[in-house]
Amino acid sequence: MPAFKKDCDTGANGFSDDFLEYAKEVWKPILGAELSTEEVREIAENLVGLELYLRELKNKYE
Repeated sequence: MPAFKKDCDTGANGFSDDFLEYAKEVWKPILGAELSTEEVREIAENLVGLELYLRELKNKYE
């Protein structure tokens, strides 16, 4: 699976084109439709945001 790359050729959002293309293929059978690169980028950003929020909550209540 292509990784999240900060130091490679990425857009402003930090996701490589390879990662976004891979994510399209992952989500296609789940959603039953072709997604745009923008839709996949938004899903990835939301998942990263959720993970960061959950970590913040965990640290707050430990």
